[in-house]
Amino acid sequence: MTQRRSLNLKLVLSVFAAFLLSMAFTWFLHSRLSERDAYKLIDRTFENVEDEMSDCVEERLVLQCMAVRERIEEDGYPVDTASLQALARELHVTEISVADTNGDIVASSVTDYLASADRPAFNFKTAGGQAEDMMCLVTGPDTEYCQPYRSNTANGAWRKFIGVWMPSTGGFVEIGCDGESLRGLSRSSLMDLFRNWRVGGNGGIVVTTMSGLILSDYEEPNREGAHWEDPDSSFYWKRKEIEGFPTYIMIPKDSAAVQRDVLVGATAVLNGAALVFVALLVGFVISSFVRNQIKLQTAKELKMATDIQLAAIPNVFPPFPDETSFDIWASMDTAREVGGDFYDFYFTGPDRVLFLVADVSGKGVPAAMFMMRAKAQIKSAAQTGKPIEQVIEEANDALCEGNTSNTFVTAWAGELNIRTGHVSYVNAGHNPPIVRLGGKVEYLRSRPSLVLGAMAGVRYRVQELQLEPGDAIYLYTDGIVEQHNAAGELYGDDQLLKTVSGCSGRRGELLSAVIEDVRRHAAGAEQADDCTQLVMRYRGEPATFTGEYRPTMEDLSKASADLAKALEGVPDDCSNIMMVAADEIFANIVRYSGATDWTLTVERTRHPDGVRLVITDNGKPFDPLAHRDPDTTLCADDREVGGLGILIVKKTMSPVTYRRNNDRNILTMGKEYGDKN
Repeated sequence: MTQRRSLNLKLVLSVFAAFLLSMAFTWFLHSRLSERDAYKLIDRTFENVEDEMSDCVEERLVLQCMAVRERIEEDGYPVDTASLQALARELHVTEISVADTNGDIVASSVTDYLASADRPAFNFKTAGGQAEDMMCLVTGPDTEYCQPYRSNTANGAWRKFIGVWMPSTGGFVEIGCDGESLRGLSRSSLMDLFRNWRVGGNGGIVVTTMSGLILSDYEEPNREGAHWEDPDSSFYWKRKEIEGFPTYIMIPKDSAAVQRDVLVGATAVLNGAALVFVALLVGFVISSFVRNQIKLQTAKELKMATDIQLAAIPNVFPPFPDETSFDIWASMDTAREVGGDFYDFYFTGPDRVLFLVADVSGKGVPAAMFMMRAKAQIKSAAQTGKPIEQVIEEANDALCEGNTSNTFVTAWAGELNIRTGHVSYVNAGHNPPIVRLGGKVEYLRSRPSLVLGAMAGVRYRVQELQLEPGDAIYLYTDGIVEQHNAAGELYGDDQLLKTVSGCSGRRGELLSAVIEDVRRHAAGAEQADDCTQLVMRYRGEPATFTGEYRPTMEDLSKASADLAKALEGVPDDCSNIMMVAADEIFANIVRYSGATDWTLTVERTRHPDGVRLVITDNGKPFDPLAHRDPDTTLCADDREVGGLGILIVKKTMSPVTYRRNNDRNILTMGKEYGDKN
């Protein structure tokens, strides 16, 4: 009996040892396979990314060429060289040429292409090579052709040429873009291209400029303008330059490790259960495992949908740290994991910014999918620079195509000229906004047009509003005013107007105050609908002073004196705080930065009164915001030396931002002291 027990024990130990050895080998094997598969996945993804980026850039440039063609046909034909040169500057292209059906250039912004006394006009047929390829454009309507970025046949300059057929003459219009123009035009189109792409679960794609500024970041959306640093050893990654943009694809190593560990662990559980609990219990374990995996996968997919939706809208505020002529803040609280509301804002020109709030009918994933489509259609049309009513009309026609679910969108969209305060807006069946004009708060009542997606071919009315410095527009969705309490009473328009009237519009305090009041009214009742808000506050053009200095104590005193003069008229409590904070930064630059020059820019806004300091230097990189704050609870002898001055800056100034650009440190500090309303 004893011998049998001993034998059984040896057999059990032998099986257990073999089991552990098998698991160790499996773990090692899958570690190597995970690394190999990660790099294979990166290489396959690069093939798709290169196609997507090329298509996106060429689509953007074709639209720009069509815009040139429309302008030429609107202005009348023929056109002279000066007009084409002005049009090229306006539309940010390097050159414009018009060719007839024989391939001769009959109008161009480049005089060398035109006929003169000693030479004929440039002819695409006889030029050969890539130029001759452009002759395919004379074959008929809707013809377009894009060449790769390479040396020009005529003068050797590097260009990317795009041509479209010109109906009025039968010839074609060609635009050429050098590297700077090519990147400038396609930059905004690439910003959202890979934001929602995921590689290997938690990995993704980052696109930067040649100088290392981030255009699109899968992990931290809306971080455009931040400086990119190569991933560390915790990632599998590769870099490739596509269409002039450095592109990175990365997969976290721990993501691959999790997949490996899950696989090895599952194998261990199943094998162990087969040895201990026999076939019946193994079947039970497997079925339980599958149910849990399905539940986790469903939750994961729902969370992914939520993340995609949140990543699709701007969520970093302030969104334009260098822009002082306006403030914009927005928020979205969804009733479910995913919602149908959205807001958006972006520049449509050097001095024009479009902002909007919209509400898709229905809820859940279908509404969220239609929301993504509506947002993309509006932005795509707006980036062509067309009037806002035409943007909304084109978006409506696109949304009506294939809309078998009869989903529609209400939207209020406005376009602000940040230099003049003029707003052009369209109301597509949306709630009227609340405006603060000259201190008076009221609803901006106007007859709304039809909702988007209901009927194609609708013409939308554009209306106008003039903002003065200090005026603001508050947009919202009906989830705010239609929130009910336990008694079924709605929050209502009157209560919303009362709440907005009593709140400040600065830095988003209005948005949080409205949401808190809506929740107070609900008193625990379930949130009925998505609650989305946006406030646009016009500040006007700032008065600016800029000084340049050397890193000497003499220039430090001069900069302090210049700042004191620029702050004349600012209340003493505010100016004294700014002088202390600025002197701390000045002293750090002179003593520690190693800079050879530095500048101070003082911007004073008109309403509400506020001051912003922008201090730049060409010294070594130093981010004061990343500096660890000293522990002020310790006595002076126990604290580390230094850091108090930076702490004073952080505590007394708001907002404070830092970035590194063109080998210069750029620190921005703000202070507002005027009217709170």
